[in-house]
Amino acid sequence: MSFAACVRAGAPYDLDMEMITARGRRIWVRAMGRAVRDETGRVVLMDFGAGLAPGRADARLVGTPVYLAPELLEGHAASVKSDVYAVGVLLFHLLTRRYPCEASTLDELKVLHRSGQRLTLGDCRPDLPDALLRAIDKALAPDPAERYRTAGELASALATSLD
Repeated sequence: MSFAACVRAGAPYDLDMEMITARGRRIWVRAMGRAVRDETGRVVLMDFGAGLAPGRADARLVGTPVYLAPELLEGHAASVKSDVYAVGVLLFHLLTRRYPCEASTLDELKVLHRSGQRLTLGDCRPDLPDALLRAIDKALAPDPAERYRTAGELASALATSLD
């Protein structure tokens, strides 16, 4: 399926390289999971694990399950904190090529979240600075109240962790 068809269908696009037209320019992009890098090196996030489809009577989940915050899998509304969780998953994946919760089915994923079973960044990459590990772990906190309140707070923590 082409990138444009995936966008129209709301499906993730995971092929290595594709020519697309964006803002009137034809560019090559390289897919990195759910992030795309254009020819200038700018990274664009393509999928945050959207949550619930608005206005649907069946309130079904939409998005990429491994990026969905635990509360979304339990039927709660999407929020800034669920987006912070999704960014945490993306950062985890970029640093490890794995996901904090790896499951074959949506039901398995829900069980992992409910039981608190997940990989930690420190387990996968103990070579990373402690401040970076703490920043990403906080973004991935199972309890939304323990996550950053805003993306700006997460960005500040990440910037500080790399000083």
